[in-house]
Amino acid sequence: MSAKNIALTNIQRFSLHDGPGIRTTVFMSGCSLRCSWCSNPENVYSCRAELYDPESLALEVLKDRAFYNPGGVTFSGGEALLQIDALVPVLEILERENVHTAVETCLYVPPENLALAMKHIDLFYVDVKILDREEASSILHGNLDLYLENLDALMHYRSPEGRRKSVVLRVPVIGRFTDGSKNREAVKNLIVKYSDGIQKVELIKEHNLGAGKYRSLGLAVPGYFGVSDELMTDYRDYLKEAGVPVEICKV
Repeated sequence: MSAKNIALTNIQRFSLHDGPGIRTTVFMSGCSLRCSWCSNPENVYSCRAELYDPESLALEVLKDRAFYNPGGVTFSGGEALLQIDALVPVLEILERENVHTAVETCLYVPPENLALAMKHIDLFYVDVKILDREEASSILHGNLDLYLENLDALMHYRSPEGRRKSVVLRVPVIGRFTDGSKNREAVKNLIVKYSDGIQKVELIKEHNLGAGKYRSLGLAVPGYFGVSDELMTDYRDYLKEAGVPVEICKV
């Protein structure tokens, strides 16, 4: 496989919320969706991207290896799996060095990209956003059937040794977009379907942490509505009925 350059916007060290232990998080450029509430527009619109060859990126993240006990490297975005071909050499180096790897993904990617990622990545953080086909298309600009196909493939994956992938579902709770009763019911049904393979579910409340980024890029700050703490608590308790650990995450 010929080496390709990897486009990214930031390498964040000593991350504590992107996987187990202390992480180095690599924010990769480019995304397959256009979520109205995105907090990382610099990755969506491919702004200020830096190019790394695979060996250089591997050496850069391995500078933090002394802190990976436990810990590791997380690839975020944007959508990291859009560049999985270029990432494979990095992942192979990290595998040889016994470094744990994770990815944050929306799963709106070609199935062959996911198939390649499952061969190398240890932990998948998977977004669960909107589970209505028409709304997924009009709001996310994504194909829900592709998402569901990829999620099913991930949940049924087994390594040659018979091991499953570790999967955490992340549910952004955004007023007027993802917080409706119909969508909450669909999320619960999805969790019930795959409950035996889900490590946990993380509920993420809307926030405006990306507002400054939009302004610095000369982009309009997106508008969306907040949700109450009471709704978050009720949603957590509702999803717990599916038999999977659920927590409300702080950002």
